[in-house]
Amino acid sequence: NLTINSGMEYNLLDSNGYKNTPSMAFIVLPDSKKSSSGNIAIDPKVTKLVGVYYTEKALKSSNGNSHEKLVIHGSVYGDIEPLLQTRTGIGNLEKDEGSIVIQYDERIFLNTPPGLNDFIDIQLEEVAR
Repeated sequence: NLTINSGMEYNLLDSNGYKNTPSMAFIVLPDSKKSSSGNIAIDPKVTKLVGVYYTEKALKSSNGNSHEKLVIHGSVYGDIEPLLQTRTGIGNLEKDEGSIVIQYDERIFLNTPPGLNDFIDIQLEEVAR
């Protein structure tokens, strides 16, 4: 399991080329010996995340409900329904925001995090987006 207790942000973009663009991915896989493993748990106080989050299980709250909006700059792969059920905050109605806003980030193409290609077809993602 991966538990996220605080928000994350990238440093400013590096002007020395796209290969120096900050990029990260969290790949969480289940342990065959522990049925409760392989989840990504996000603390209800967290309001901003960056990166790619991949799990074959679920994204969920680590500690109850939250009235805070969560903004993720990146991508999410996995069952997000348990997290949606615990986030009740409402974003900006004029921007049609919900309790969880996922803003797709092209860093996945500019500087693909190591190992991510083993789980996600990055070229297929580029065509789909």
